[in-house]
Amino acid sequence: MGVVEKLKESSKREEGGAVLNERLDYQFAWGIQRILALHAQEKSYAFLFESHDDILELDHEDTPTKVVFYQVKTRKRGNWTVSRFTEREKSKGKGVVGASIAGKMFDNIKRFSTSVERVVMVTNMPMPKLSSEVGEYCLTGLDKDSVKELGAAMNAEDAAFVIAMHLPYYHVNYSPLHFDNAHHTVVGQVADVLFKRTGSERGAKTFFDALSGECRRKAKPQPAARSLAEFDAAHILKRSDVESFLEVHGEQTAPNWANVAPFLVPLGFVKVTAIMKAWERYRIERRTRWETIRHVAPRISASIGPIFAGRQDFIAALQDAVAEVRDIVSAWSPTADEAMITAMILYEYQHR
Repeated sequence: MGVVEKLKESSKREEGGAVLNERLDYQFAWGIQRILALHAQEKSYAFLFESHDDILELDHEDTPTKVVFYQVKTRKRGNWTVSRFTEREKSKGKGVVGASIAGKMFDNIKRFSTSVERVVMVTNMPMPKLSSEVGEYCLTGLDKDSVKELGAAMNAEDAAFVIAMHLPYYHVNYSPLHFDNAHHTVVGQVADVLFKRTGSERGAKTFFDALSGECRRKAKPQPAARSLAEFDAAHILKRSDVESFLEVHGEQTAPNWANVAPFLVPLGFVKVTAIMKAWERYRIERRTRWETIRHVAPRISASIGPIFAGRQDFIAALQDAVAEVRDIVSAWSPTADEAMITAMILYEYQHR
């Protein structure tokens, strides 16, 4: 069974209740930073969010064999200690003892065994017994007393834990991102990526928001996927997805309204004005909604090509195209009106 199939078939971890928006913001900011780092290294990758752990990193977008499980734990104050890392959750008033952070990480090691590359706690505070420097460190670097303490706590929680066998999987990633302004830092890193790619930092915040929005969309609960392809489309963010969005963001020859407006004169001032406004909305949507770029735009383009080919009456061809793609657009946006459908057709026709 492949890695993605294992993830699809295995039940997700139990939810721990509501998660503070601030922690989620930090989690997605760190995830985007990691995505950008791998992209800059031209490595193949794929990511899942809120599935089996906060962030999952696969080592290849098409044929993954290894997974890194990241658990993001932020603190407002206080460094990490072995006792905090292995402290088990207690339900108020119920007397029920839950899993520790280390125990939850061990659960993924047991469930995914040979597919696990490492399990990592990402945090904004250091574990001084391991290191006080920013970076990722394996827990085998702990002193002997700390290793003994961790082993005893984990054996009490799960007798299957074996220090020599399982500790090498464990890592702590002390991140330089500050809890209160992580997204600002990552927007700056996005600007660097865009500058190297396009020669301009323009739209760094827009690109960050779009990528963050796509990560959050992938993290949302979805109806049970019947196939691997459906699971892939609903939950996995790949290098090729990010690359497509970078390409669109860097386009220097985007369609221009002035090039199509003269052909629309027969429609009258009111209709043309409505289409012009819809054009601008779609232009923004196309740069910020990933599903538009990856799925809707290509389908519209493929559908309208044969309709316009060899036609002398542009308005008649446009009306035929509206009828042809109406269902495609409605699936993307049920509230899209005639002006929006027309604007999308004109945009994609000029973009061809």
